[in-house]
Amino acid sequence: KSIMQDANAIAGWNGPGPFTIENNYIEASTENLGFGGSTPAIPNLVPSNITIRRNHLLKPLSWKKDHPSYAGKAWWVKNAIEFKNARDVLIEGNVIENVWLDQQKGYGIVLTVRTNNSTVPWAVVENVTITKNIFRHCGGGVTILGHDSDGLGKARGITIKDNLLENVTSTFSGGPGIFIQVLCGTDHVLVHHNTPFHPSQAVHLE
Repeated sequence: KSIMQDANAIAGWNGPGPFTIENNYIEASTENLGFGGSTPAIPNLVPSNITIRRNHLLKPLSWKKDHPSYAGKAWWVKNAIEFKNARDVLIEGNVIENVWLDQQKGYGIVLTVRTNNSTVPWAVVENVTITKNIFRHCGGGVTILGHDSDGLGKARGITIKDNLLENVTSTFSGGPGIFIQVLCGTDHVLVHHNTPFHPSQAVHLE
């Protein structure tokens, strides 16, 4: 954890995969788990065949400034899972708990393809399945960015199904309370059979 920069429990950008992250407790201030975001040493590398299953990703409420248990350290908080360059991803059966508005808006999962100042023009976030997860006390469910600000990179082939979202609200988090946000021309997004409890907004498209 950190009060001045990103801090991750698990992060990868320079390996091809496969990666299996299963049955762990994963705690970190900024992103609990993420792939991409730095320039790999291997041209055209996309971390691939990533399985994230049956983990508990948590940020303690003692890090939340307005919570009675706040311990006095303003750690940088962004999200629980973030992908900036990844292919063929399964996120299944996890508990994603306690993400709030701080350095970002507090989404549980962020799929935000990034080319790292155009040094990774091949970056993709594609063929991602998010299923049978529990989102609990988050500023939002899933947000997806179709391409980076340089116009490069691409997010496509995202399936979000059979998830339960409990207290994904702006009241708890200060965040938008949006179940799913899709930005910048993401291709082929399927949303099916999810149960969000009391989001401020179900879907935001832009």
